[in-house]
Amino acid sequence: MAESNGLQNGVPFTEEQFKQLNEHLATRGYLRGFLPSSDDSYMFGILKSSTISGQYPHVARWFKHMQSFSDAEETGYSNKMADFNGLLNGASFTEEQFKQLNEHLATRGYLKGFLPSSDDSYVFGVLKSSTISAQYPHVARWFKHMQSFSDAEETG
Repeated sequence: MAESNGLQNGVPFTEEQFKQLNEHLATRGYLRGFLPSSDDSYMFGILKSSTISGQYPHVARWFKHMQSFSDAEETGYSNKMADFNGLLNGASFTEEQFKQLNEHLATRGYLKGFLPSSDDSYVFGVLKSSTISAQYPHVARWFKHMQSFSDAEETG
């Protein structure tokens, strides 16, 4: 996704940016992860005013799929992580934030998607100096799993 991060700047897309986005989406259904995210919502909003050339079939496929979501669905996935994103501010976790994180991890292996992300690595780093109470079993499970990665795996 590194190549497409520069695309999210709110200015009209250049041919090079369309090319980069098309290459990025060639092997992906969404910009990041296996579910639509706020990144998809943001990019979709930018591209609504663009004409997507037939030479970018992966962008066209993704755009058509994004159009299929209702406004309520789009709002749902773009706000899905809003409460959790407040946990990524670098401050010490409060009991309420531990509770929110525990609820979030109750049905997930990772913070976003099906693979560890930079968010997992960041929150893990923040939590390394915390004591995780037994009343947060999903946080404890996730934390123990994150500890199993080597430093190289964690940063890779």
